[in-house]
Amino acid sequence: MPQASHSKAAGRQKFRQISKISFLVLQ
Repeated sequence: MPQASHSKAAGRQKFRQISKISFLVLQ
């Protein structure tokens, strides 16, 4: 279970990073 939670957190962080990059590109 802990592994799944860690993976979910990592995925969210990665998604946040991509969103930030996309925002900069759009701007």
